[in-house]
Amino acid sequence: MDSYLKWRLYYQNGYESKAKGYPEEIRAAMIYNLPIHNTTIASALQFREEPSKNVPDFDTKLASLDIELEELRRQKNMLEEEAQPHRRRLNACNAILAPIRRVPFEIIREIARLTLPRHPSATTKRSPLSLCHVSSAWRRAALSLPELWTTLYMVLEDTLSWERYIKRVVEWFGRAQGKPCSFYLHFRFPDQHKPWAKQAYSIFLYNIRSLMIHVRHLGISSDCLGTALPCFKGAAWQLEGLQTLTFYNDTDSFFEWAMGLGEPNPSLVIQPMDLFRTAKNLCSVMMQNDFMQIIGGPLFLPWVQLTNVILDEWLSTHYWMTIMETCLQLRVGHFHLGDRRYPANPHSKRVILCLEELYLEVNHYCPSILNFLILYELPSLRILNLWHEIDDPGAIPAPPVASEVSALKTVGTLYFQDVWQDVAPIYVLEMVTAATNLRGLELINVVPGETYQALFKAMSFDNPSPILTKLSYFLVEATDQITEWTSFIEMSSTSTSNTIPTPGFEFQTKKL
Repeated sequence: MDSYLKWRLYYQNGYESKAKGYPEEIRAAMIYNLPIHNTTIASALQFREEPSKNVPDFDTKLASLDIELEELRRQKNMLEEEAQPHRRRLNACNAILAPIRRVPFEIIREIARLTLPRHPSATTKRSPLSLCHVSSAWRRAALSLPELWTTLYMVLEDTLSWERYIKRVVEWFGRAQGKPCSFYLHFRFPDQHKPWAKQAYSIFLYNIRSLMIHVRHLGISSDCLGTALPCFKGAAWQLEGLQTLTFYNDTDSFFEWAMGLGEPNPSLVIQPMDLFRTAKNLCSVMMQNDFMQIIGGPLFLPWVQLTNVILDEWLSTHYWMTIMETCLQLRVGHFHLGDRRYPANPHSKRVILCLEELYLEVNHYCPSILNFLILYELPSLRILNLWHEIDDPGAIPAPPVASEVSALKTVGTLYFQDVWQDVAPIYVLEMVTAATNLRGLELINVVPGETYQALFKAMSFDNPSPILTKLSYFLVEATDQITEWTSFIEMSSTSTSNTIPTPGFEFQTKKL
């Protein structure tokens, strides 16, 4: 159908719908553009007589209504203008008399305290900034909360601004109103003014000494901690409330030192001081990147009273053993060993009574990781995380007999990276069997082969001495070496799911 015919049909249909009830000759004249006959003209004149009389009447009525509508619109606008000042006065009085305006300031402050997020963020949609937009009272209540002022980060970099630094700390701690505070200091030392910077920072630390009684968590970081820590020599701080101490060194960890291939920098020496050794409540220490390697660094801390020690730097075997044996109250320990020297077995094992959680990582130069663990009796150990970084699994010696590792007998949760697929294929099973109190197990770096098929079969429920019956959590992480991932999951899950396990048992597989 061409466009002309489409247009004509549309045109005809439109007029036919509008011309319903019209005389036939008028309808035909409306639809078809043909010469009009006299009969059609006569019919049209007769057909228009009635509307020609009625339309002027309708127009007159509509014009009258338009005039009335215009008058009503004018009256409405006048009333709105007259009512506007009355509305403003009414709204102002209602706002003053609103119950929320009569809430005591203490209640507003308590509401603001209860709405503080667990992890504060500087966004206007969350408290406390959202409350600051309600009214001046709410803003004053939110900003007067001492909880807002319990954490202070300061970067000391301008050697001429130590007076401004002092004023900032005094004002901030004053707003905290005696609440326990976290105080983080980062030191920067310009190369050309390092002696002057040390002097200026020492003056700053001394002048804020009266406020340090409120510090619960102290963080100290610098491009070189060996330069920053001597500034505390004359600080005269009273750290009665200090519980957690954090050291962070921007320089990378000196790996060769832990391996016994290098010596510490002789120019970086921390002179003995009692600043932190007299902090009676200090129980947790976290260090990152080469604190232990600074000459005098280990003598800086009261190791005997520490319960949590997290060292994110490479240690030699000697330093690790010294810390383990010095921290008599140690409960949580995270250590990284980079020493390739084999630990010497003592005549009698030392007993670490309080240790409950141990994270131990050794690098690929080290002996078997359990050769470190077998040095101690750990009767309270509940969580054990062993991680052995290695390039060639066959390069390490066979591990000790699992039943002789006493630490495995008390462990309830074990995280373990298997590096013995070549030298001791079934050793994981021996470890799990020796861990008689095991409730949670994570196996990492699982590889395909008959070794793990035998392992999963031995762990299954239809085994005479089933292991999975006592587990509530079991996670397997495999490497990309497993090409047929689906079949591996089926193998591991079917081997460990023959009967109903412990209530709440969770089995997971994960591809790295």
